[in-house]
Amino acid sequence: MLSDESLRRVAVLMLFLLPLVTQAADEDDYRLHGVAETRAGEKLEGWIRFDRDAMTLTEFDEDQFHQLKAGQLKEVRLQLRGHNQREGDSRESNVDGMGEQELELMPSGIAVNGFRNPGFELGKDDDADSWGTALGCRPRRTDADAHDGDYSMHCFMRNEGSKSSEGHLSQKLGNAIVGGVSYALSFWVRLVDAGPGYVQQYHLNWTDAAGQVVGTTGFRPFRVKQGEWEEVTVKVKAPESASGVIMMFRFVTGAVAGGGGEVYIDNLSFRPLDSSATRTGVVLKGGAFLSGEIPAVAEETVTHGYLNSRHLKIPRQNVAGLQLGPISPARVAAIWKLEDGCSLRSGDYFVSSLLAFDQDEGWRMQSPLFGNRHFPTSQVAFVKLGGFKKSKANFEVHTRSGSRLRADWLMLDGKRALVKDNSFCWINIDPGDVAVVFGVGGDEPEG
Repeated sequence: MLSDESLRRVAVLMLFLLPLVTQAADEDDYRLHGVAETRAGEKLEGWIRFDRDAMTLTEFDEDQFHQLKAGQLKEVRLQLRGHNQREGDSRESNVDGMGEQELELMPSGIAVNGFRNPGFELGKDDDADSWGTALGCRPRRTDADAHDGDYSMHCFMRNEGSKSSEGHLSQKLGNAIVGGVSYALSFWVRLVDAGPGYVQQYHLNWTDAAGQVVGTTGFRPFRVKQGEWEEVTVKVKAPESASGVIMMFRFVTGAVAGGGGEVYIDNLSFRPLDSSATRTGVVLKGGAFLSGEIPAVAEETVTHGYLNSRHLKIPRQNVAGLQLGPISPARVAAIWKLEDGCSLRSGDYFVSSLLAFDQDEGWRMQSPLFGNRHFPTSQVAFVKLGGFKKSKANFEVHTRSGSRLRADWLMLDGKRALVKDNSFCWINIDPGDVAVVFGVGGDEPEG
């Protein structure tokens, strides 16, 4: 005879499988277009479907298909393809209209670009909004060439005699950084001319909440081929005490007669490599992070505001912690070694158990030493509810909304996405929200 828990699992599975059968006739309306890379180095493109621990890829002419187990896959980048939004179907509106789009995908761990006006489209004449320029050959906004859009920044330098020429481009991002997090700085460059001794560099000064410099990269050169647009991406890590950054590009010619240089720069991006560090969400006991607001915590469940449009009920027995705002990975790692309790934004840790949570009243915690305590939501950074272990999984699923789900079992196609994580928690997410699926197979995905 089946136990209550077994019956519950069967019921959840049937709720998923029944629509799969009844809506099969409409399946072609929404399909997953993907590019898969195997661990053997092979690249495949076509229509994608995941079933439990394997993926099926059907090539576009549909006369050849490939079935690959999780251990054979390195990564699969996905895009939902389909017709315009149908009446009564909220799928596309839930994910910012992600219906028919180009396959050029944002990197895993999607996060909002930290730069303001990253493509220089906003501005007046040769000045770009939100960007500072300096020195005698300051970069200027131009529509003469651009990697994307209508505008870029152009720096043209010619020496007078043997005196070098120089131009700077900079932007300050205050209170936009999480300390201890690694970031990817990327930008597109077209080098037109590089005379003798020409140098192009980037420079980051990390700042704390008071605006004081707490770290620097120094001036680091970047090199590109002359002639065509080329993307440059570098990885930098913010100091633990950083909350802001001042980014600068430096272009300078050699101190020689006739020296010069000319360069265009466009489409800058500054994003965390692990977006979970910058978000609110639920940490499951198997290591998954489900990004979204936490409107309520009850005795048996945690309510999760998925995509700000619908609520998921997560069994509290599967929840290891609640992340309530930006927090460094080093601090989270330290929390897992402590007893259950809450980590305050001030840096203090209160060993306790959670009694209740209300958005208006905040968190009520009970300590064996100090009794009941109340903390406003604004004071709490993280609540640890149970043990945590980054267990083995078949897949790691990265979503556009910032989740990183470790899946023991995955069913994903153009209609729906169901994840059974490795703490046996069932998570039903939007297929259009899935950006990348990594085959773990003993190796952890990068970034």
